[in-house]
Amino acid sequence: METLLEILNDLHPEVDFEAEESLLDDKILDSFDIISIIAEINEQYDIAVSAEDIIPANFNSAKAIYEMIERLQENAWKAEAESVWALSFLLPRIACVLMLKML
Repeated sequence: METLLEILNDLHPEVDFEAEESLLDDKILDSFDIISIIAEINEQYDIAVSAEDIIPANFNSAKAIYEMIERLQENAWKAEAESVWALSFLLPRIACVLMLKML
C-alpha cells in the first residue's frame, strides 16, 4: 500500500488518499491521472491493468485501487502456477515421445 500511496501523493500531494473515498466522484482524479496511475501500477507491481479493470469502482479510493492490484497479482500468480503445473505435467511426456522417436 505504501508504494501506491507514494504514486498517488506524487500526483496530488494535497489529498489525504488514506481517508478519501470518492476520488472520481469528487473529481479529484481525472482521466490523465488514471492513465498515470495505471502506468505506475504496471511498472511498480509488474502487473497489467486491462481495459476491463478500468472502471470507476476500481479507482474511487486508494483502498479500491489496492484491492484491484491485489486481485490482479493473485490472478497473475494463479496463471503462472497453472503454467508451471502444465509444464511439469507435459515435459516428461514430451521427453518420452522424443525418446521413442529416436528408437
